[in-house]
Amino acid sequence: LNTIKNNIKDLKTTVGYANNAFFEGKLDAALENYLAAQLIFEKKKDIKGLSMCYNNIANVRKQQNQNSIAIELYNKSISVVEQLLK
Repeated sequence: LNTIKNNIKDLKTTVGYANNAFFEGKLDAALENYLAAQLIFEKKKDIKGLSMCYNNIANVRKQQNQNSIAIELYNKSISVVEQLLK
């Protein structure tokens, strides 16, 4: 049980660091942390978390003027949410 609580705490911390970095304009740091969170969500098969990560990574890519990658990730995020609604 403690391991699960620690994992959740680590995940929240990772996403928190990513969000802070994004809003501070530190896009590389934000991307690194969002990608780390994505791996955790994939391992946990957390669909909502994955959708959030895809969206956040898309936001970073958009800010980096990587628009085609951003659009791909936004669409992936939407697709994941649509799976939740089925």
